[in-house]
Parts: sequence; C-alpha cells; structure tokens
Amino acid sequence: MDRATLQAKLGALTPEQKEQLKKLLAAKRDAAVKRAPVAAGRSESEIPRVPEAEDYALSFAQKRLWMQEELSEGGSAAYNVPLAVVLRGELDVAALERALRSLMARHAVLRTRFVRRNGEPRQVIESAPEWSIERWPGREPETDHGDFQRRAEALANRPFALERELPFRAAVMRLGAQEHGLALVFHHIACDGRSVATLTTMLRPLISAPCSASIAFGASRRSAIVTKPKPRGARVSRSTITIAS
Repeated sequence: MDRATLQAKLGALTPEQKEQLKKLLAAKRDAAVKRAPVAAGRSESEIPRVPEAEDYALSFAQKRLWMQEELSEGGSAAYNVPLAVVLRGELDVAALERALRSLMARHAVLRTRFVRRNGEPRQVIESAPEWSIERWPGREPETDHGDFQRRAEALANRPFALERELPFRAAVMRLGAQEHGLALVFHHIACDGRSVATLTTMLRPLISAPCSASIAFGASRRSAIVTKPKPRGARVSRSTITIAS
C-alpha cells in the first residue's frame, strides 16, 4: 500500500473507528509479546541478539512513529528530541566527531534508516554511514549564547527524512576560547528521554578524555524540550532550548 492510499484510508476513518484501530494494534502487540519464546538458560528480561540481515522489522512503537511521519505533509519535527550542552575547556572538534561516531558504532539504531520495501517499513542499518558534525562559525572574542540558541532551535525544528537520513544529528559552535556549544538532535523513533540521559552519561568520558573539555549540563537550568505532537493540520510549536549554565 502506497503512502497516498494509506492516508486516504486512515483519513476516512471515523473517530470511533480510529479508537478501535488503536485498541486492535495494542492487543496484537500484547499478544505477540506473550507468544515470544524465552530461550533456555535466558531470563525473560534478557534481550537476545538478532542475527545479521539486510533489513529488519520495526517494533510496534516504531511503526506508530513511522506512520505519523508518513501522514505528515512535508515532514514534521514533532518527534525530534533535542539536547543543547556547553563544553568547557580545550576542545578538538575532530576528536569530538570521533567520539560521536564511537557512540553511533555502539548503538546501531543511531545509524539506521527507515525505508519502505514491498509496502512495509523496514530498518536498514548502515555499517559505515556518511555522517559528520555540523560546524557553526562563532564570533570571536565575544561569547554569543543567543546565536547558538537560535541555531540549536532551528536544528531541533528541522524534520528528519528517515528514509534518507540517520535519526541523529549534531552541531558544534565556538562560543569562546574555552567554551563551545554542542547541539544534539535525535528522532524519537531511535530514542526517548531516558535514552538521552543514558547517552549523555556515555558522552562524558568519550568527549572529556580526548578533548580535555568538561560537559556542563546545568541540572538547575537544563531543558531539552520535545515539541508536543499536534493534531494533523495544526502548526507544530517550535522547540525552546535553554543553554546550560
């Protein structure tokens, strides 16, 4: 089924039918989880390693997000998960990019494209993706957090093209001799709020070791804002990112 046909069929559903569809999908998901076999010697909480393949099926949650993206006209930033942090100290941007690539190497979902094959969404993991950190010119010698914040908000509100683009982007900007701004944006199909917290914890040693920089997340003022999804046809509000103090 192509995108236009899918949109037409879903658009023709009444509110009651849409609610029934949601319940049916939830019931199928729960049934599949209950039917999933547990291998001998492995606990139910242990996640088995999936054999290597050309592509993979999406989880139920990923399918819902993928469908939302398919229904959005021109793409949507409603499910972008942004994070802006300040790096203080000497920073080697090339080393920073290597650190982020190391993070992507550990987590296959960050180097995954979501494509349509035979009418169904599939995950394609890139072994050596073409990815680089964006470098934004800063103003010397003055520190300009406002300019960085505007750029970070624009990055956070730029839709992902999941079929062609990886669900992770990053940009860095020099704010001063010993200070840089780092903007990260993930698509919710690849992570959630808890995942971002885990990733930032992993980033500390990856960045600090080669760059001699410390990451200031500013617990009191940090705000990684996720834009809330709006009804179809409504304008999505822009993200507001508060730079860590």
